[in-house]
Amino acid sequence: MSAKIKLHRLALLLFCAHLTVMLPSPPVAAQAKQGANLDLESYLREVQSQSPAYKAAEIGAQAARATAEEAELGVKPHFFASAALNSEAKPSPFFNYERIDTTAIGAGISQQFRFGLQTKLSYQYTESNYVGIRPKFFEARPAIEATLPLLRNWGGRETSNQIDAAVTAGQAKAKGQEAQREGALLEAEILYWRLALAREAKKVAQDALARAQAMHEWTTRRVRLNLSDRTEQLQSDAQLKARQLEMLQADDDERSARLNFNLARGRNDDLVHETLSEINAARIQKWKSLTRTHSRSEIEALSLQAQAAELQALAARERTRPQFELFGQYAWNSPLRATSSDALADSWRTDKPTQTVGLRLQFPLDLAQASQTQKGWALEAQAAREQLRRRTQEEERDWSELSARYQTAKQRALLFEDLERAQKTKLEHERGRHRVGRAVLAQVIQFETEYQQTQLGRLRSLAEALSLYAQMKLYGPKAESIPEQE
Repeated sequence: MSAKIKLHRLALLLFCAHLTVMLPSPPVAAQAKQGANLDLESYLREVQSQSPAYKAAEIGAQAARATAEEAELGVKPHFFASAALNSEAKPSPFFNYERIDTTAIGAGISQQFRFGLQTKLSYQYTESNYVGIRPKFFEARPAIEATLPLLRNWGGRETSNQIDAAVTAGQAKAKGQEAQREGALLEAEILYWRLALAREAKKVAQDALARAQAMHEWTTRRVRLNLSDRTEQLQSDAQLKARQLEMLQADDDERSARLNFNLARGRNDDLVHETLSEINAARIQKWKSLTRTHSRSEIEALSLQAQAAELQALAARERTRPQFELFGQYAWNSPLRATSSDALADSWRTDKPTQTVGLRLQFPLDLAQASQTQKGWALEAQAAREQLRRRTQEEERDWSELSARYQTAKQRALLFEDLERAQKTKLEHERGRHRVGRAVLAQVIQFETEYQQTQLGRLRSLAEALSLYAQMKLYGPKAESIPEQE
């Protein structure tokens, strides 16, 4: 029987060896990736290249900056052209013709200047056919037109303010997208440290579970040998169950952290093979304090929105003013010619020009409504200013609070590390006393719980310090890379 078992084992070993040879080895890249170190800067680069949220904000910022200049097209030269066919059969008391067929073609360039002047240079070609009388007539007519506002939009106040308001609003939108992009990086940085600390918390739970398991086995043997009271076994049973529950919770928290970690870099799985940078209180103490150099992008966006509202209010005030304009036209006229070439050749003759100079006046009759509209735009600008002032005050408060809380969190992390060492020493001493029968198990379990709670408190203080440090980066230049632990 023993020989048969040995033969079966030998056959099984040979089969496994053959299967190992036949199975393909994992790719070299996968082997390299397994367990590779991933520091924060490398992770953030992955987020920038792979995160849909970051890429959407970046594209949105580029789009907002590109479309912000759209309003400038209003003061750029514009080409226009027209073509029309007209047939007029209205009878004439002087000429006996059936109808007049007219073909009119025109083209030109117009421009609205920022200082309010509107100009137009055009060329009109007309072909007239009096059906039933004689052959066609041809006419060509270059013309220059200009309109200068004297009251509304004087000096281009309406035009300039409208353009500047649209450009500023576009810039505000771009800043808002930049704020979202910075927020995506901030969230990714927090998720990086959250996973690193979740792994540390899982190790804490594993160590606590291992100690509880060893204590349970040791107590069970003593109770079985009648060397200890059954009360201690019940206490160790309860402790083991509690540590198992904590292990399940720690494992679930770590899995959730892995999911969010991968989601930030554009992945949907929960597999994170890389090792992350370790962190402790001593390492945090080496970081340089950040200096505030500018406002957050969110505040800069609000500032631009307030400027846009001010410009809109100024433009609206101009729109409700009476429109009083000086206009003029000068046109060269060719005589009616029998051929189009003659008409075109004579079109620039100056002996029979058309000249027009005039004034135009237009204003709303409902002056009360116009005044109400002006007040409405002014109130909107005032509301934007007040909102900016409130958010600026909140930013000042937030920076002061972040700075103070960060310093407190660093000190708290140091104290927790000292307390953790003290709790560990106390626990080991009490366990030694318990092994020689000089302490009860309940006291050991209490010290075990206090030690574990101190370990978790240290991790929470580190998480708070890391989160605060990441938020402080929004107020200044790019912080120096977190140095790798020596």
